[in-house]
Amino acid sequence: MTPHPTATTNGAATAAPPSDLATHPVLSGVLAGLVLWGAAFFVLGEEAPRSVNPPFAAAAVFLSLGVFFDVRFRRLPNFLTFGTLLAALLFQAAAPASWGALGAGAAFAGVVAALLLVVPYAVGLLGAGDVKASMALGALIGAPSLLATLAWAALLGGVLGMGILLARSGFGPMLRRWHLSWLITQGTGRATYLAPEPHEAAAQGLPYAVTLGFGFVLHLALGAPWS
Repeated sequence: MTPHPTATTNGAATAAPPSDLATHPVLSGVLAGLVLWGAAFFVLGEEAPRSVNPPFAAAAVFLSLGVFFDVRFRRLPNFLTFGTLLAALLFQAAAPASWGALGAGAAFAGVVAALLLVVPYAVGLLGAGDVKASMALGALIGAPSLLATLAWAALLGGVLGMGILLARSGFGPMLRRWHLSWLITQGTGRATYLAPEPHEAAAQGLPYAVTLGFGFVLHLALGAPWS
């Protein structure tokens, strides 16, 4: 999920309530279904190998569940993230390569790659559940595919975020908030990020699991953004 703190100084944040959109039951089901259908099309469809890759199929199910929970409840439960992470590590270490297993080393590398998200988490842009979900995904699909998924998620999140800001006239307030954050940081010598207030357009963005899920679909469809 993407938290909506009112202010963050050196990683400390005060949470604000999510928007009404975040708890819409129909929207959560529709988005989760789209992620599952899109990923399944490329994992199981005509363009995919005849032998199904179990870790990627599991990743599609995991992400669709993540989208549902993140949109419906604005949280990713530990039983989903940690449970998937543990199951993925056990599978990768014990299953044969003919089942699509990457091996324990590659799975661990995927988990380590997900730690790149610690930086946006430290400044309050992501929640702990987002990092844990990415670690679980990395254990399932490995570091190269995870990095490609994260790159697509960042690009998609940026485009959608800008669209939301422009549609709701929130671009100006965001720039003023960033400028004030920079002034406070320069004046105090402490890294400070002023997050949007609940009523601002910037606080009504999509949960991170949505961009992560569709980023995975884009990776399956198009490969890595840099390839």
